[in-house]
Amino acid sequence: MAERADTTTNDEFPSGSSAKRLSGKIKGDQRARYILPGKAGHKLSVEISASNSRTFFSISPPGGGTDLFLGEDAGTLYEGKLPKSGGYLITVYLGRGPASEGAASKYDLTIRDLGKTGSSSSSGRSPRGDDLAGGPDFWEVTNFDTPYYGLSSKPALGSTFVARVRKGTVLKNLGCEMHNGDRWCRVQLRDDPRVEGWARGQYLREFNR
Repeated sequence: MAERADTTTNDEFPSGSSAKRLSGKIKGDQRARYILPGKAGHKLSVEISASNSRTFFSISPPGGGTDLFLGEDAGTLYEGKLPKSGGYLITVYLGRGPASEGAASKYDLTIRDLGKTGSSSSSGRSPRGDDLAGGPDFWEVTNFDTPYYGLSSKPALGSTFVARVRKGTVLKNLGCEMHNGDRWCRVQLRDDPRVEGWARGQYLREFNR
């Protein structure tokens, strides 16, 4: 059996820039790890694109502890407020199936420091569910690869689902809140107001009629 060869790289944002792109290749159960500096209160955006659709990443806070994001459960895009300053660990890995089969994947990670959160846009409206201030009357569900997205009973990962909706489903916006470093929006099915639940902001965008 071939020896597993994980990599860990300490990275910085280029001077004068708040964005960085990282590329690499993993195979089987290999892990590629990147440590980048983060600032408390800043909004971090991390997105992955890969040749194998079962390529994910996780984000761990400085000093370890509960992951801020686990791609196998939450998708290919993270946007959230960082709870503290320090080095954040981003780990790229293959899902269990392709990893056990020895599959390979080339990937690109796009990482952005979006600055301090909490400022309102000039229009008072938010085009995505990642922002607390303002917000449209309706959201559209987007940015996931599975057949359905589950609306949660509570604003927390692992909560039971109250409904499963398809990409493009329109939801009424009942307000967004921060929970454990993630923005969650309370929503209601436009076509069935009896159904209410919570959706993570990264899977919502403003609905334009």
